[in-house]
Formats: sequence, structure tokens, C-alpha cells
Amino acid sequence: MLASKEANEYLENYHSKQLENSQISVVAHALPEPMQMLEKALGVRFFENLGRVAAKRLATMDDATASIYGLWLMQGISGRHPLLEKDFCEWFMIEICGERLSALASTEIQGLEFNGLVVFEDLLMALGKTNVSIMKESDLTIENLRLLDKVWTGENMRVLELIAILEKDGELDF
Repeated sequence: MLASKEANEYLENYHSKQLENSQISVVAHALPEPMQMLEKALGVRFFENLGRVAAKRLATMDDATASIYGLWLMQGISGRHPLLEKDFCEWFMIEICGERLSALASTEIQGLEFNGLVVFEDLLMALGKTNVSIMKESDLTIENLRLLDKVWTGENMRVLELIAILEKDGELDF
């Protein structure tokens, strides 16, 4: 999946309006209500876990890769839960990207390839899975794909639609 030009422009536009908020917050803020409702439905502190996991992951990535990683998370979660889009994207950019937001927003990412499996791995850990290691697509189990479908969607289809296609074609060998 390639990061879209529109998503990159969104980051740049958002950043220019929120420059004074681009530093890491030292005071914990309550999550917006829609995010709290999703956590309640999931039965896990998903966003707290995701924040911790994503911050660790971002610390190991160069700016271009980190920018695409953030876009994958924001687009996938917002696509699956449209009511969260504004709150989640704002939370992610300010609370997780923090001081690095300016660099991530201005990084050229057009045409760069990205291995989205790291996003799936991090989402599964945020959902409470332990010892998750996804090196290739075949490492994803049906159980893990169903978990992912609760919080994330691809650009063109939901995860459960992909499972149905793979099961129909007999390609899932779990």
C-alpha cells in the first residue's frame, strides 16, 4: 500500500494549524468519548497499548517509514471506525508523534513501499496479544485476522472480506 498524497497533505495542513501543540504532552488527558467507547467494546485499553507500542516502533524508524506507518494506522483505524477519525488522528499526531510531527508531516513519501505487517503486529499487541511475530502474510492466523477486523480496515476491503475470499479459494492453511 502506498501512502496517499491526500493523507500527506492532511498531515501538513493539520501540522500548520497545530504547531503549538506538537510537543509531547506531560499531562495525561482523558481519551475522547468515542475512543473510550471502542475500548469498552474491545474490553482492553487499546489506545493506551497502541500508544506504547507505536511510540516504540516509531523510535526505530526513519522519518519516511514512520510517516507511512502513522498514515497506515490513521487511515486503517479511521476507515474502520469513521466516528473516531478526528479524535484518533489528533490523538495519534499530538500524543504519539509529538515533537517529531513536523518532520513526519514534511517528509516526502510518494512512491515509497511499506511493509504493513508491522502495523498488524502492533495492532494485535495493542489488542492484548503477546509474543506476536508476523514476518510474512502466512504468519497471520484467522483468529488474528478477526481481531484485526475489530479495529482496522484496508483501503479497498475489510479484513473479514479478505478472510472470506481466502477461505473460499482455499488459500488459508492454518
